[in-house]
Amino acid sequence: WEGAGTLMADAAAKTALFAALADDARAIYWDALSRFLTLQIDKPEFDKLALASLPVEAIPLHNGLILALLRTALEAQSGAPEAEEEEVGAQPSAPAEERKPLVSG
Repeated sequence: WEGAGTLMADAAAKTALFAALADDARAIYWDALSRFLTLQIDKPEFDKLALASLPVEAIPLHNGLILALLRTALEAQSGAPEAEEEEVGAQPSAPAEERKPLVSG
């Protein structure tokens, strides 16, 4: 299946993020992300919950997970071929000095 590599990248991003979080933080983060993605909470509420559960060093891992999920959704919708695998947390569309975190504090 064409999307298998992308799903593996999603799983790797999630695994890396979850490894950086304590059990209770994992539950809070995953619940908040699930609620945000299903439109049960808005972005400011998600930011508040995510920042409360994510240590600063895990924010790039969160960004990597979000980008992997978006890439998977976009590829599934467009049927586009998989992009080359990128480093978790990378935001290749902008120069490094212009990149902003996906979670704002």
